[in-house]
Amino acid sequence: DDRFTVEEPGSESTDDGGSGNTESRLVNTFQKGWVQIAADHGDGWKGEHTFSMGPERTELLLRSEDEAWEDAMSIAARSELYLPVPTDGVLGFRVGADVEMSMEEFVYAVEDLSGFFDYGQPEEGSATVFTPGLYLEQTQRFGDFDAVPGVRVDVMSTDTEYLAVAVDPRFSLRWRPNPRTLVTLSGGRYSQFPELREVLVESGGNVDLGPEWSAQTGIVLRRDLSDLLALETTVYHNWLRDLVVGREDRFELEFGLPAALPLDQGSYENDGVGRAYGVEGLLRFESRRTIAWLGGGLSRSVRVMRPDEASELFEYDQ
Repeated sequence: DDRFTVEEPGSESTDDGGSGNTESRLVNTFQKGWVQIAADHGDGWKGEHTFSMGPERTELLLRSEDEAWEDAMSIAARSELYLPVPTDGVLGFRVGADVEMSMEEFVYAVEDLSGFFDYGQPEEGSATVFTPGLYLEQTQRFGDFDAVPGVRVDVMSTDTEYLAVAVDPRFSLRWRPNPRTLVTLSGGRYSQFPELREVLVESGGNVDLGPEWSAQTGIVLRRDLSDLLALETTVYHNWLRDLVVGREDRFELEFGLPAALPLDQGSYENDGVGRAYGVEGLLRFESRRTIAWLGGGLSRSVRVMRPDEASELFEYDQ
């Protein structure tokens, strides 16, 4: 239960003898129940099965009559079975299923944020969102090499007739030339479904939106300098596609940078593309009682938000 309040002294006392202060408040709260069961299913197969449920709410109360809030009640379960590569063996497996159902509702009735920006007409909506997923991963061991192909399939559907499917193949190759060195080469596709407001017709969304996705590649070199100290270096290059763009004039209950001018007031579309690449380093110290990390990175991230626009730095590029 996190709350942040801005209180300003009022010019006059209230009728009940109070100070006359006015305040704005940001509230982020949730309650979750979570259960995990670990099981041994025989023949080397192990399993982890989890279940969680509970409500969450984010709310912004301003000094004026404006309000903005998001409510969600979610129920989620995951069942995973895995078979580690046996000693002197060749094959390992991991297979699992995710199921999540959430009842979501939102209201963004913010026409004027303290005189800073006019957000236009209030917006509200509600829907039940169902997101099942399946994944399969296989490990093939050849001496010092592990080849790990895999695939994940996700579906997002709502009771407002939205349906989207994402199929994400992935692959990694791990090489251990000696006990203290591990080199990992990986690549794959990773997807993210649109937000509810972006596909909800009653809030001006686009029911034809598909998932955003990225092709991610990376090379990781890990070297154990001692029993307690390890150095990890990562080089990566990611291509982003079908990013959702549009309606930057709408209020967003997020805690990041506001949209840069001029605003894109067009409808929601999968028109955005991007690229992110860089190198990161991590020095890790780990003993029985102490864990310490020292890390740093150099990166660049660019976006093209509409097909006829020029490339520009991503707003969070630093």
